[in-house]
Amino acid sequence: MCVVLRKAQIALRIVTGSVAVLGIALGVSGCLSSLSDGPERLVSIVEETSSIRAQFGSVPRDYFSWAEWQKVAFRDEFITARMSGIDIQFSAYETSLRQERQQLGFLATTTNIALMGTSSLIAPVQTKNILSAAAGGLTGANAAYNDDILLNRTIQVLQSQMRANRSRKAAFILAKLGSPISVYPIGMAQSDLEDYYQAGTLTSALVEVTHSVAQQAINAKYEKEGAIVITQPASDETYRALISLLYPRGIRSGINVEVRDEVLKVLGKNKASYPLYLHDPKYSVVRFELAQCVRLYRAGTPCKPDSLP
Repeated sequence: MCVVLRKAQIALRIVTGSVAVLGIALGVSGCLSSLSDGPERLVSIVEETSSIRAQFGSVPRDYFSWAEWQKVAFRDEFITARMSGIDIQFSAYETSLRQERQQLGFLATTTNIALMGTSSLIAPVQTKNILSAAAGGLTGANAAYNDDILLNRTIQVLQSQMRANRSRKAAFILAKLGSPISVYPIGMAQSDLEDYYQAGTLTSALVEVTHSVAQQAINAKYEKEGAIVITQPASDETYRALISLLYPRGIRSGINVEVRDEVLKVLGKNKASYPLYLHDPKYSVVRFELAQCVRLYRAGTPCKPDSLP
């Protein structure tokens, strides 16, 4: 990439002088060593993954004839080694995502704009054409830069989500180490390792982000509806009891989503009236029954869905 940009820079100087060199100079700046993602590894990724693959590429054929303690020991080593290999590959994947955006995204777009602008300057070379192409190049470069910033932010969000997914799955797997084979067989371990790998993919991150945003939208909707203005809102014992169940740590700390969802389930087709039942003084009986249903739910005997009011 750097060689191509430098050749293009030389060609532009020959054809157009210094006008279009400004655009290509922006691209050449991406060839600086400061954009490197970090120091070189002591052991290369290929060497490390090859070693893991050689030792734990598959389960030995006679594995199921081993003693219990041998099976447990191998399974746990198999899990941790495979997780290490997945971590190494994920680290390389993250690095490639960053480097591709730094070196190929904005650079390629800006270079393309500069070369397209140059084509209009070759013949005839007129002041009007030079100014027009230069202005177009600057405008396009600015648009490319803005798009690149947006994409970089998106990738950063997805990377954060991938890390969160991986951390949750790693904690889930590591908690099972040392378990008897009857509780955690090697096949289940392999399935968990596949889930751990999938947790570090863009697809998994997109699904999780979409789910999180959708859930937040639902929560915000009910929070907004719960803030409905009533001239003389309820303040009786039933109101205080239900509020204490919905907001166990106080209103400022936010609603208990699990309790709220149970309330909405009990209300069923009437859940749209949830804000009224909560705040309107005339619905004290409904509030009392909802509070009772919440207590029953916590006791393991929940009310039937769509049973109130």
